[in-house]
Amino acid sequence: MNIHHKNKRLFFFFIWGITAFVVFKVLQGYLSLIFISIMYSIIVYPLYFWLTKKLHRMHRLATIITIVVSFFIIIVPLIIAGNLFINEALRFKETIAIDTETSLTSIDRYISLANDLTSKIPGLRGAIEPEQVEHVVRQAAQNLSKFLLSKAIQIGSSSVNIITNFFLFLITIYFTIPQIPHIKDKLKNLSPLDDKIDQMYIDRATAMMMSLLKGTFLIAIVQGIIGGLLLWIAGVDYILTLTIAMVILAVLPVIGTAFVTIPIGLFFLASGNIFGGAVILLGQIIIMSNIDNILRAELAARDTPLHPVLLLLSIIGGIQLFGPLGFIYGPIIMILFMTSLEIYTKHYKY
Repeated sequence: MNIHHKNKRLFFFFIWGITAFVVFKVLQGYLSLIFISIMYSIIVYPLYFWLTKKLHRMHRLATIITIVVSFFIIIVPLIIAGNLFINEALRFKETIAIDTETSLTSIDRYISLANDLTSKIPGLRGAIEPEQVEHVVRQAAQNLSKFLLSKAIQIGSSSVNIITNFFLFLITIYFTIPQIPHIKDKLKNLSPLDDKIDQMYIDRATAMMMSLLKGTFLIAIVQGIIGGLLLWIAGVDYILTLTIAMVILAVLPVIGTAFVTIPIGLFFLASGNIFGGAVILLGQIIIMSNIDNILRAELAARDTPLHPVLLLLSIIGGIQLFGPLGFIYGPIIMILFMTSLEIYTKHYKY
């Protein structure tokens, strides 16, 4: 009887392994879409739950209203920003040659000044050749313009896939949003661990995701917008492109918006634009550097403390391993690992 039971278990796990592998291959191209859909559903679920109470348990209507309202708050601004970014990238391609020639005229002047200063330093020989600097500037400008244009064309050419994935995303979140509590219960039922431990894993992973989205992303957006405003006041061109770059950099710990603002501010001061340089540098030091400390206490979740070094490594490593979504995958995997260590020391060490 035991042998017969063991054979049945082995045969079951064999079938389960084969089907799981085939399902993985079938859904492999849509795993990111599924993850984003579940993440989106978790974020908007509180709105859905509130609407179901107000609409007397009319779940379908509450789901539709949740999707529409959340789209106008989250998705529509992203679409508008993406469209503006593409237009600005195309405009950058058209004007880069003119801007390069103007910049080269200024660069020649600074090269002459640098050579005059270095010639007065004893033991320092050799001068900077303008032709070499001009070649580097031209090459960098051309490469940057080609990169922006290629990304704009790539986005436009993949519009059919974007539309298809968008409708798949809509269908997925429509059926996922009402099922969020049931999904959590399913996970706990599948796990052989105690419900308290299962709930700890779920709470930590959810809290980390919400902390990243509610805290890190919102703070990064605020920093990017303020940084863009400072650059606009100083008279910098291509504000949208630089603002998006600052939002992305503000997400990464340690690096931040200073990677954009400090070089531009110093360049303005060296060019004689004291007002523009002062606005950018003082704004970065006084305002931008303190936004994180002021807002994070109010916005970031405190339930999943993760050391900044671990957060930085998990973000960078996650992006390298999983691509753009690694920003979310990395920290969630890291917090699950740290939670496992905590559970081990409390429940399984002895």
